[in-house]
Amino acid sequence: MHALTVVPDPTQPLMAYDLAVAALAECRNVDDVLKLHDYAERVRQYARQAGDTSLKRMAAEFVLESEFRAGELLRKIPRGEGVRMAGKDPDGSHRVSHGVTPEESPYAATLRAANISRQTAARYQHMSLVPRAVFEKALHDPTRIPTQARILATARPPLRTKAPARKGSGAATWVCAVARAFEGMGLSNRSPAALVADLTPAQRSELHRIAPSMVTCFQQLFDALDEESGTTSEADGAAAYRAASRGA
Repeated sequence: MHALTVVPDPTQPLMAYDLAVAALAECRNVDDVLKLHDYAERVRQYARQAGDTSLKRMAAEFVLESEFRAGELLRKIPRGEGVRMAGKDPDGSHRVSHGVTPEESPYAATLRAANISRQTAARYQHMSLVPRAVFEKALHDPTRIPTQARILATARPPLRTKAPARKGSGAATWVCAVARAFEGMGLSNRSPAALVADLTPAQRSELHRIAPSMVTCFQQLFDALDEESGTTSEADGAAAYRAASRGA
């Protein structure tokens, strides 16, 4: 790995940016990538406070580059598949306990070592699925500072043109209903492990398929609300979300 020219003092700029990105590409450990990510976040915070637009943009680009790289590495790590138990299910298949494993899967161990949530890991992996050419075009768009939500939105296929929907109806009503149900049931205070233990095999499979895109959708919704209300999602919102995800 190249000797990185970034230093742990956030008051100094990210020098030799191309070299730093090249070194990032050579990282083979998620934790090392996220250390660079967190350093760039601190630089971005400093740049925002100092009013240095050029440095803020450079740091924002490096944050996204590190998220892309983290996602690439995370997608290559094996997931656990549970433990075979004695006996068979009614359909004749071997019974598998997904709630009890003799040891952590490599994926779970990586997330624990890097101190990141599954939701954050899922967002990084969605980022890494964006075609590189599309990612770089959005990353270096001179008209706006790049964010994860904007890059993911750029990668999505265009929607068919529809007549404007009446506000407060359809999808908007459903999203608010889901948010109210989440709050009303106190799910934010429940153990994820306990929720997983309650799932049937069919529910596990369905949630495993849907949850990553749902997490991404709600994060983009959060970013859009932040932007509309005039707050700075590039710095404060993203930093707060990451701090909450990693500090849990």
